[in-house]
Amino acid sequence: MSQTLLLIDDDELTRSMLMLLLQQDGWHVVEAENGAAALQMVKEGLEPHVVLADLQMPGICGQDLAVALREACGPHASLLAMTATIKNEVPEYDALLQKPVDAEAVRGVLSGHSQRMAGQADKPALSEATYAKLAASMRPDQIASLYEFALADADARVKKLYMFAEKGQDAELRAQAHALKGSAAMIGALRLQSLASTLEGVGTSLDTRAAIEEIVEAIARLRSILAERSRSS
Repeated sequence: MSQTLLLIDDDELTRSMLMLLLQQDGWHVVEAENGAAALQMVKEGLEPHVVLADLQMPGICGQDLAVALREACGPHASLLAMTATIKNEVPEYDALLQKPVDAEAVRGVLSGHSQRMAGQADKPALSEATYAKLAASMRPDQIASLYEFALADADARVKKLYMFAEKGQDAELRAQAHALKGSAAMIGALRLQSLASTLEGVGTSLDTRAAIEEIVEAIARLRSILAERSRSS
């Protein structure tokens, strides 16, 4: 099933060229000529996986549009910006493309989104095999202490991930994601391991904040599962 991309640009020629390129690559493209129209589409039920928006348009645009889109679309959508002005990054957007937009640049950024989505697919929160091995060799209180320690460490690493993402420190962010991946593997936290692995591969190039938020959700889900098991034992 193709993923949906919401394309926002007030220039009809740009929209037409990008639509042709993106549709050839298998994307379901929905176009909007301005930010207000795009937000209305989302309000009416459109759920884009990716939003690609020009930074400079009449009406709501730029950072204000990104904030509104993030609130409307939720943390899972990737927000990408396009601009003819030389910039290194734009607040609130996950990646930036320079105009005139190069086809390979678009494919490169979108492939990062696809890798993240594929890495997250249907991973259970906890490996039953790993948990069973631990249960066979440790007392219940020891298992609880082990998971509490691991999840406290994960919480600390999440704080560092947010900090490095905010500062654009790619190498440091990847290192934290790598460490989180390793500790998650040791306790059988499969979804957390998968998300950390994907973040390690993508780094700060795409949708970093949304990826970290999903890591937070995975940690919370694992805590809930462990708490339920503790009550049942």
